[in-house]
Amino acid sequence: MKHTFTTMVLLCFGFPTGAVLQVPPGSDELLLLAEHYKGLGESFRKGELPVSEYRTKSRELLLQLGATSYAVYEELNAADRQTPQDSSTPQTGMPEGQDTIPEASFPQSGPGRTPGSLLRGNHKRTSVGIRYGMFFNGLAQSESRDGVNYPDFSVGRSFNWFGEFDILLNTRLGKPNGPLSIYYGIGWDNRCFVQKGDDVQRLILDGDKASFAPATEQPDRVELRLRYFRFPLGLQAKTGKWAFNAGTYLGLRISHKQILEYETAEGEEASLTLDKNYDFNKVNYGLSASIGYKRIHLGFQYDLSKLFKNSVTFDYQPWRIGVMLF
Repeated sequence: MKHTFTTMVLLCFGFPTGAVLQVPPGSDELLLLAEHYKGLGESFRKGELPVSEYRTKSRELLLQLGATSYAVYEELNAADRQTPQDSSTPQTGMPEGQDTIPEASFPQSGPGRTPGSLLRGNHKRTSVGIRYGMFFNGLAQSESRDGVNYPDFSVGRSFNWFGEFDILLNTRLGKPNGPLSIYYGIGWDNRCFVQKGDDVQRLILDGDKASFAPATEQPDRVELRLRYFRFPLGLQAKTGKWAFNAGTYLGLRISHKQILEYETAEGEEASLTLDKNYDFNKVNYGLSASIGYKRIHLGFQYDLSKLFKNSVTFDYQPWRIGVMLF
């Protein structure tokens, strides 16, 4: 039983290629630690230990097991270096009663490896995550012209619960546990811009340019909805539980529509959905930034591209602000 347990531990942590496994004195200590760890688990399952105490003690035992196993490995490695072997005469057997294992190649513990790192394994530089955002949407007008009746889009009403959903890869820069990393991936970007009141206007086409005019349906609410397939890219800096993100994005428009809500002559609520090509740009791109604590961030995004492709009078640039969950 002792020999079998020692063999299993050394298989996990590696030993020299072609080495003959002899049971070192440290195997008794390994067996005692293993029995203690097993008893600790049984006490926890019976409810005799609280969760916090079980976690603390089990962590200490695992570290002791790792350190002891590493010491046993070093003993075997040193003994292997001191024992010369004739390479011309292959080994065909071992004395009866002695533990042996087949010759094979096992992972070596690299330089600088500690018992703790042997237990944890190699650090991964790249991880996968999901980002979800809820935003208030707005439109920035670079220059207003005299004599133009601009529609009044309400930022407070232009809120969408499903504003953003990204699947991101995050790769550490420098040290595996360093503060800097880059993120990149794919996602979906939803925008909505709402007018509400007695003076709402409908989006129309004036030739090949987007324009706005009073609607014959006399709606009391007009909403523009756009959806993009996007590619985010950025840099993340972490310090403790705080994180700051700064990056960019490129989106490809995959759908759009205009929704008019009004009351019919019979007093019924009606909704009209239009999906004509309203001169919307096929792509959007811009800058993004967020700051947050743990997984909750306050985010801001500003499009450097225009909402409409050809319209000079209505040269809107979308922006949005909201909460992002990582």
